[in-house]
Amino acid sequence: MHAERAYLFRHALLRDAAYQLFTPDGRTSLHALALEIMEFVLGGEDSALEPFASELADHAQHAGLNEKQLRLRRLAAAHAGKLYRNNEAIEHLERALKLPGLSADQRLTLAQGLGKYLLNASRLERLRQLLDEYLPKTPRGSATLPVFLLYEADFNYLSRQPEKTRAAYDRAAEAARELGDHVTLGNILCNRAILSCDSWEFEQALEEFREAQAMHARGENHAGVGLMQANIAYALQRLDRYDEALQAYDSALEALERADDKTAIGNTLSNRGLAYRRLGRMDEALQSLQSAAEILRPLGERFYLSQALASAAMIQVDLERASEAEALAAEAHEIAKEGANPYTIGMSLIVRSGALRILGRWDEAESVASQAIDAVPLEMHRGYVVQAYLNHVEIALGAGEFEKARASATRMNELANQDLMSQMASVALARVALFDGDFDRVHELAEQLSERSDDETSCTLLTLAVRAACAQRDWDRAEAQTARIAGVHERASGLEKIDAENRLNDAVELIRNGAQNAEMRRGFLENEMSVRAWRLLG
Repeated sequence: MHAERAYLFRHALLRDAAYQLFTPDGRTSLHALALEIMEFVLGGEDSALEPFASELADHAQHAGLNEKQLRLRRLAAAHAGKLYRNNEAIEHLERALKLPGLSADQRLTLAQGLGKYLLNASRLERLRQLLDEYLPKTPRGSATLPVFLLYEADFNYLSRQPEKTRAAYDRAAEAARELGDHVTLGNILCNRAILSCDSWEFEQALEEFREAQAMHARGENHAGVGLMQANIAYALQRLDRYDEALQAYDSALEALERADDKTAIGNTLSNRGLAYRRLGRMDEALQSLQSAAEILRPLGERFYLSQALASAAMIQVDLERASEAEALAAEAHEIAKEGANPYTIGMSLIVRSGALRILGRWDEAESVASQAIDAVPLEMHRGYVVQAYLNHVEIALGAGEFEKARASATRMNELANQDLMSQMASVALARVALFDGDFDRVHELAEQLSERSDDETSCTLLTLAVRAACAQRDWDRAEAQTARIAGVHERASGLEKIDAENRLNDAVELIRNGAQNAEMRRGFLENEMSVRAWRLLG
């Protein structure tokens, strides 16, 4: 009712044909009157004014009411931000900063809000200008200091300056601790944990997410507690602690639903879908990802929506539904480009290359896989780049581009600086060595496996070793490596167990066929292009 009356007042006044005949003073008075009437009709509370704040702020501007305009610009920015209209929010705060008579504290508060939306919109050049202007003016002990330092750390992260990023987060955390600002400290610790995820240090990330959650709890930020619980679930998932991860996802969703944080709910459902996928529960995985997309799409959100669609495409590749996978990957790619999300741009390219592989379009698959390598800068996400190289090695071999495969395997091995990355590099090197007929090198790489090695990586590498042994007609060695695959199968679960069973069947079949066919040679890879790389993305 209030909204309807406001509409009638607005148009009765502003459509008055005599408007243009008013003197400048008359027009100023008319804007002031329109603002006064609408505020009266709407009740004057921030929550009631917020949906109309943009138009009300324009009336305040034309009426010369700067204090009211300041309040209304901030309300309009908050409303636009809730609708993910970051550029609109930026425009309101930029106009507010130009108002005369602002105090230093008012300017810092406005700049703090502006920085948030500039980050959301990836407007990094303007963010750098803002930080250069206001960070030196922010006194020690100011509530805005840790927030500006957090923005600077986020700027370093998005500008691909990893050597500066962690140090910047540490400075921001110190400033927040000095102030006792638990919520800001929780946000800083969360972003620092994401750095650990990017370098695949998930044990460290788990502890950092838990510390961040404790800070949000101390600050009584219930939405933050739920969001950190979702991040804890993700870290547990990447550590293969799936039962704990699923329980954590369920409790996170309950907390986020109470907080009505739809973006976080959508992202949590997306990550839960990947956990189901790793457990081999594909129907539940697709259902969770579909729910995520349904929640995120109406919000106009791009970052998490593109990830949910790319993840759903991965599952379609797993199920060898190539057409569905290619369509989803293409949609994810376009949305990721709109949201300037390099990781999902690359992820969607990897998945699309897998769909093209299934369709037998090897040349296209190799080209797309090559593009995926360059989609994400190395300094932004080394783990992704290593995965992209492995995907390219496998597809390039299938496409007959052997020198390209060799170059990618070599580069991948140079980049691997963490256990799982090194294991993946060993798979790539073993594939190339098998093609070259360097069977001893394949066995050497397989012998480097340990009890801590990733189950899926182990099975892939051991299967290559079985192929090498069969090519050498060393049946005892082939059977010994097959027994090792059986051991992995015994202890594995979920998707890893399914993969181990497939590898075990492959190995048994290789030995059976090899014993019957003395002409077995080195062309073992042609029909063995696995979907391992995009499985690992989950």
